[in-house]
Amino acid sequence: MSLSGSTGRCSIQARWILRTPSEVLENHVLEIDEGLVTDIHQKPYSETIRLDDCCLVPSFVNAHAHLEFSDLARPFPFEGSFTGWIRELLEYRDRRRNSLADLVMGGLFELRHTGSAAVGEILTGNLNPADYRDHSDFPVSSVVFREIIGLLPESHEEQLHLAKQHLDRFRPHEDDDPFAEQATCTSGGLSPHAPYTVQMQLFEQLVSLAGNRKAPVAVHLAETEAELQLLSRQTGEFRDLLERRELWRKGLFAKNGSPLDYLQLLRNVSRALIIHGNYLNNNELNYIANHPNMTLIYCPRTHRSFGHYDHPWERLLQLGGQVAIGTDGRSSNPDLSMWNELRFLKEKSPRATDQQLLHMGTTAGARALQLPEFGSLKPGASASLNIIRRAESTQSLFAHENDLIGTMIRGQWIRSPV
Repeated sequence: MSLSGSTGRCSIQARWILRTPSEVLENHVLEIDEGLVTDIHQKPYSETIRLDDCCLVPSFVNAHAHLEFSDLARPFPFEGSFTGWIRELLEYRDRRRNSLADLVMGGLFELRHTGSAAVGEILTGNLNPADYRDHSDFPVSSVVFREIIGLLPESHEEQLHLAKQHLDRFRPHEDDDPFAEQATCTSGGLSPHAPYTVQMQLFEQLVSLAGNRKAPVAVHLAETEAELQLLSRQTGEFRDLLERRELWRKGLFAKNGSPLDYLQLLRNVSRALIIHGNYLNNNELNYIANHPNMTLIYCPRTHRSFGHYDHPWERLLQLGGQVAIGTDGRSSNPDLSMWNELRFLKEKSPRATDQQLLHMGTTAGARALQLPEFGSLKPGASASLNIIRRAESTQSLFAHENDLIGTMIRGQWIRSPV
């Protein structure tokens, strides 16, 4: 079985090949044919591309992005109020002129050219799989989560219908055939947006639908202290926002609620992506760690832009849980580059090992998105890789002196190093 959109044979020798984030091979040759890794050995031949000062790593997997903001030159400023930032985002949506399909196309182009072969995308409109093909024979694999918003009971039926329509268009990844044509481009999931935009009854219905369809679920959870205040006491800036938009009703939220209430509903879905999780407590982190279907998605530069406290990603790793990295959207981040995201995280958390960072930026994201063809360079895996030139003086793969000089997706050079 082979991936579609493949090219012919290619042979690359590098100083280092990371077969997996934890398995480094020195001075080996990677053989590629028809879009797949076919072999790794130590016998170069005349046509082998030689990259003596370079490291080959699996392509990045951007576990969380909002491609609809790909035209923004800079993020919206945060001035202390998260709901104020949301209002600016909504005003931008109302006045923008580019079509949603064109914005998605721009985001996919940026992802391809900055080393990402796959993305977990949050879709707020009604697009089709063809809109994610990037006008390319070698598109970024997109797991497209339809964002669902519905607080008031009278909106639930319509929102549930939208969710069903989306999963009919973007069929979830087939477990028994991960390299099928559908899997190489798009698959579908659901994103009940957040506790402050989706009433619990609708949240349960969406999770049940996703479970029946074997579709992954992504939910923004424990993102701000204001969200926790709304859930536990039904007060604060989120209540003020809902009242201004005439969406507040008594009984919308259970008393003394918490993120754990939502995590417990996600325990049986195929994959649950917990987006941000900036303010998860120890009980909630333990719950995630004890459920292998759950992955915490950390967006480091977005976390910085809102001035949050230290993120709990290291605590979750210590508990044995899964953490993957995403860029979020250009509404809160200057770009969609996972290379820049990981270099920033290394600078912010120097004790983090290259193995940890690369795992979170590749394998963990592929696992969370149910894309087993990505995240390694083992024989049989997708020939999707990045080439990083390492300066002699650097101790870390993610040092700022190093450069991303080449990108390949399914055997096709997006950016050739030679």
